[in-house]
Amino acid sequence: MGCDTENSLQVLWDVTLSTLKSIDPNLITQSDFTQHPGRSCNRQLLADMYTMDATCADAKSYFNVTTTYASAALSPVATSSENGYNFVEFESDKTLCFVATDNQAIIWGRGLNNTAVQCHVVRFRGPPVFIQKTALGSQGRDSPFPDIDLHGMGNGTSTLEALVGRQVNFTIRARDPNPEDRITILVIEDPGLPVGATVGPNTCVPRGLVPDKMAYPIGGVKVDSTCAEAYRFFRWTPKVDEDGTTYRICFVAGRTDPYLSPNK
Repeated sequence: MGCDTENSLQVLWDVTLSTLKSIDPNLITQSDFTQHPGRSCNRQLLADMYTMDATCADAKSYFNVTTTYASAALSPVATSSENGYNFVEFESDKTLCFVATDNQAIIWGRGLNNTAVQCHVVRFRGPPVFIQKTALGSQGRDSPFPDIDLHGMGNGTSTLEALVGRQVNFTIRARDPNPEDRITILVIEDPGLPVGATVGPNTCVPRGLVPDKMAYPIGGVKVDSTCAEAYRFFRWTPKVDEDGTTYRICFVAGRTDPYLSPNK
């Protein structure tokens, strides 16, 4: 690109290169105009390349993808099932390609405008999600959500009944949408636990080698998913003087990556 020509940037929607095309367009936003450091070109349409201004030689464009597994059928986040549980995971990596074009043909009246293409791998990352047992109403107290939400996941709050003198026990289980991550389930100190309640250790569920879903290199790449899924047991026996009392117990699941803080 020449320093005396104007550059514009736009997303290349060639499906063989930019696989972000497979994501719901409602989850994608980008800048309408190419941005330039000198600002004199910022309000020109991408197709209007006619001003000879050195401040327009450098250009940038903004692009944003919303990672949600709401109701969008083509969301980068999906609900899946495995070993009797519903969980959230990301689809395969996506690629995003930009094409940069200058206006040398217009400026000099000959040849073609210069064009360059640059592609980037987009790897989605997200916090762990508490997972739901697919068999609702089962006798086991595993992930004790009485109902599921619109996405097949357990509701965030459950009310459990406990009888005086009879042990209450259940398992809280979470899974990270990125198989290479390690997670830890913690009890939030406020409000804490009822007196006499115990919580078992954070127990990993090793899944062995699983597909990494990398965009490049394509095919056969796997990672060791040692602790992307984990669970903890909760046990408590209410006493007579606790009859009629309601306790609130909260858990948080976070990554234990040494470079990242736990995500709620």
